[in-house]
Amino acid sequence: LRALAAAAWRVNPPKYRLVADLLTRLRELEKDAEEREKLSMQVADCHFLAGDYGSAAALYTDLRTSAKNSIIAERALTQAVNAFLATGDIEKTIRWMDEISRSSTLGVVRWEAEWNLIARLQEMNRIPEAFERTQTLLAKAGSLPMDFRARLMWLDASLALTMQEPKEALSKAEYALDFLTKSEGL
Repeated sequence: LRALAAAAWRVNPPKYRLVADLLTRLRELEKDAEEREKLSMQVADCHFLAGDYGSAAALYTDLRTSAKNSIIAERALTQAVNAFLATGDIEKTIRWMDEISRSSTLGVVRWEAEWNLIARLQEMNRIPEAFERTQTLLAKAGSLPMDFRARLMWLDASLALTMQEPKEALSKAEYALDFLTKSEGL
């Protein structure tokens, strides 16, 4: 099964659905729990690469809640958000992220997922919502990693400028510069 999956992966273009099917069968035979989780992640990735974002989102979501390996669970979270965003259902993505944010502490991957969500809101020209989301995150500044906080502060200033608020943008940019000069390692 591994050899067949590798062969289906290497053809041009790759046959992602076939690879997913073969890896699913291989996962059913696998005894090691961690190896099954890795195979589950690869199956979800194949669906994502094949453009089947709805199935990928469902698989990533299931894996995020069931995985014992924290690295796989965290990666599944980020990929689930990317898959949800790729479906075009931004409202579902926002609801899901808000629910996840309330239910647990997610570490660094939460911030990556939030960043992707805010970037998508910007792309869709939903600037006020992106701005509101940055404001909400910055209000929780104590829980933000320093580097993400700095990036988010710059994004916040940029969004203020996009919203035709030059004085607010200048104030936010000055605050971000002050934060950077006072923070070691940034």
